[in-house]
Amino acid sequence: MHTRGNEKIMDTKELNKELIDAIKERRSHPLIGIIGSTFPSREYSPEQGYEAGFVLREFLNGNKGNLFTGGVDGVGIDIYGGIIRYCYTNSTKTNTLADRFFVLVPETEFLRGKKGMQPVPYEPPQGYKVLGMLSSDHKLNVEVAGSNMAERRIYLAEIGDIFVVVNGGYGTIDEANLAFPKQKTLISLSNTGGAARVLANIKTGSYDETLENMLKQNNPSIKSLFEPTAFQNILLASNIQEAITQISDYLDNKS
Repeated sequence: MHTRGNEKIMDTKELNKELIDAIKERRSHPLIGIIGSTFPSREYSPEQGYEAGFVLREFLNGNKGNLFTGGVDGVGIDIYGGIIRYCYTNSTKTNTLADRFFVLVPETEFLRGKKGMQPVPYEPPQGYKVLGMLSSDHKLNVEVAGSNMAERRIYLAEIGDIFVVVNGGYGTIDEANLAFPKQKTLISLSNTGGAARVLANIKTGSYDETLENMLKQNNPSIKSLFEPTAFQNILLASNIQEAITQISDYLDNKS
């Protein structure tokens, strides 16, 4: 156990393996995680998120699997909006398509109150809940893992089979860094900017020491991101259709 800011963070060996197995058992594989920013950078547009969600859900229509995000504002809600749009567009009066989507959230988050920063039960943003009401289940599907957001990131890296990076910030880079030691594949949608562009630059070697030092200063454990073994697990896609091809190839290699 160690501490970052207000949050106490478990080590990987302290993870609740039974919880991980239970979540994986409830959801068909592959579990495709979409990770991105709560506050996207200017290169990103919500339409990119909508399109990515729409196309990813379309891909699942002929395949097994589930989609999930970390249950925060920003890119994730855009993704879910695209998923719901696909289901709504392709459903009939007698056949409503399931969203095949869930959010992975922590037990608590820290909010500022009269006594400073205090832990409170985590609630997914209202945008997720509204979209969930439009799904075939008429609710948002939620899985809870980790006592705080930092621990949730650790569980996310364990639970996902493959990840699609859409824009993103430091938290997204942290999630990518946690996924690499577990040999998880990340598909970087570099055209969305942010962390996705950073990962693309790391993959191609087109970054300087300033970027590396800045990332390591924000999170000292990020050094594994710059190791050659990490490069092998970053796949580049300039649009969501290329990402679908990468996911298909991944599944073919796993079968």
